[in-house]
Amino acid sequence: MRVILFDIDGTLVLKQSTDANERERFRRAIADEVGVSPPTEPWRYDGMVDPQICRRLLIDVGLSESAVTEHLQRVIERVEHVYTTMEKHPRLNDGVGELLKILSVSSKHSLGFSPGTFRLSPKRSFV
Repeated sequence: MRVILFDIDGTLVLKQSTDANERERFRRAIADEVGVSPPTEPWRYDGMVDPQICRRLLIDVGLSESAVTEHLQRVIERVEHVYTTMEKHPRLNDGVGELLKILSVSSKHSLGFSPGTFRLSPKRSFV
């Protein structure tokens, strides 16, 4: 059996269809935790994983390094919670639906999705 792993944003899902959710989940999580909304425009965090983005945004709202360290884990957990409860409307890139249908019925392949933003969980739905 061969395992095929896909990233999601930009690979399977049209990135423009998820950009607003990306910004909003970080904004809400940080506002909930520290009471200040971070600037999310322009978005300068492509290629970073959630802990890196959270750290940068906490610094952007003016927290000291010790305060960032104090709040970081709770913000990361809150980002995940906010995302799992958000209404999402992602759009697949051209050809992805057909590819996934073919691979999903193959007895020679097992599919996995690794967005890099969350800990992997076989029971979690990312989109």
